Amino acid sequence: MFKKCLAGLVLVVLAPLAARAGGEDRPAAVVRFRSLDALVDNVKLIVTLAGNEGLAQQVEGLIKAKIGAQGLEGIDPARPFGAYARFGKGLEDIGGAVLIPIASEKAFLTLLDNLDVRATKEKNDIYKLQTPAPVEVYLRFANRYAYVTALNPTWLEGKLADPEQVLGKDSATFSATIRLDEVPEGAKQLAIAQLERGLQSAAKTLPNETPGQQAVRTAAAKEFTNTVVGVLKEGGDVKLAVDVSGKTKELSATVSLTPKPGTPLAQTIQKLGQGSSQFGKLRGANAAFRGLTHVVLPDDVKAGFSKLLDEGAAEGLAKIQDAGKRQQAQQLMDVLMPSLKAGELDGCVQLLGPTGDQKYAALVAIKVKDGVKLGAKLREMVEEALKQVPEAQRALVKLDHASAGSIKIHRLDLPPDQNPVRDLQKTFGETSLYVAFRDDAAFLALGQDSLQILKDAIGAAATGPSPLLLYEVDFARLVPIIAPTEDKRVAARNIFRDAQDGMARLSLEGGAALRLSISTRLPVVQFLSQIR
Repeated sequence: MFKKCLAGLVLVVLAPLAARAGGEDRPAAVVRFRSLDALVDNVKLIVTLAGNEGLAQQVEGLIKAKIGAQGLEGIDPARPFGAYARFGKGLEDIGGAVLIPIASEKAFLTLLDNLDVRATKEKNDIYKLQTPAPVEVYLRFANRYAYVTALNPTWLEGKLADPEQVLGKDSATFSATIRLDEVPEGAKQLAIAQLERGLQSAAKTLPNETPGQQAVRTAAAKEFTNTVVGVLKEGGDVKLAVDVSGKTKELSATVSLTPKPGTPLAQTIQKLGQGSSQFGKLRGANAAFRGLTHVVLPDDVKAGFSKLLDEGAAEGLAKIQDAGKRQQAQQLMDVLMPSLKAGELDGCVQLLGPTGDQKYAALVAIKVKDGVKLGAKLREMVEEALKQVPEAQRALVKLDHASAGSIKIHRLDLPPDQNPVRDLQKTFGETSLYVAFRDDAAFLALGQDSLQILKDAIGAAATGPSPLLLYEVDFARLVPIIAPTEDKRVAARNIFRDAQDGMARLSLEGGAALRLSISTRLPVVQFLSQIR
């Protein structure tokens, strides 16, 4: 039963790759595995790290022992395998083949027989495979590979594509590539027409929608459509690569878009790789977490967002009955709007620690315009509001508590009798919030030694290169927070032996290609599996 199910699954995969396996033209899509040995070793490694060595042995046995009477007969487990597909001139002219590395043609045919797949040799050294599936499947041996395709055997005639050229020499355990420049123009035009119809629908006003809401929604829809159309017309390779390395102790996955050289899309992606953040170099030496975001809205979206902000401000001001308070709110809006309307999100969040007593500090920084004016207006409003509250509450707020050069730092003591504050105290020790405004940035800090951390951040020359997104986590430093028992904390110390063993990272960046990358050290996988 297992063998029949496996054969049926293989045929389901092969059927869409019907027909056109021959020729020298460049494939439109390629799926590649480094080797069967590498795949088995990676699966075993991950499963073992996840704490189930018995399951790892079962996986290896299933792959290496249960397929065929004598294992993987005829297949070379050390060479790459995969599949490729490509288009002809018409949309219906699509085909491809699965490439299986062969050690022995005779032994491979025996393996097929053990899988209840009968191979009958026909003309031009092409085998027809009799299978349970309602699809005709064909095979031909060449270049030390078995080329397997469906429906049309004529594409296995003549010279077959070189596996080394088709599969390439990618070092990743698994990779998949779609070459957009090989997709037929007709298919692209169909997709573009569908996108444009969607854009026309998005332009219609929705019930109860304000002009500002419509402006943001339609601008975002237009930007999305233009971006996708640009990718279809000017995109080159879209690639996914996944790799597991026992040598470097790292698991990584990358999705990338490489544009055609010299196109507007290439210029846009290159520009994204040249971004600079106000906080690009702001990094604590003992960061358990660091998040950096630097995104600039397209002009049309920014204009629509600005209109939406004006609507919201006008609506909010209209609800304030007291003339004096309405004037204060208007003054606050006047100093706040330049930052909100800038259409730029440039900010950094850091969790620092733990200290010797297992406490942390948090630091938040965000880019603003006219920060000194904003801070002064907020101070004025807080000072006025404090006149209306009881003395006990006034004592919690300490304006101008400290200074960093000419920058005043304000302090807010959180009420210690509140349950959320008690929870914060367990993690952060100190429960005073510190706030400061520099002309180009606003800062907030909480926790152990947070006042000094805030002063250091205010005085730092931190502007530097920045990806669009960058998030880094050191799980070894998070053990006091996320390991629930002392036993698990001891186990974590045994897992995270090297300084970098707890690191995980996510980034989105431009340059020669637009690249989204996720990576983690393998001890992190082991640790997370053990704290459940």
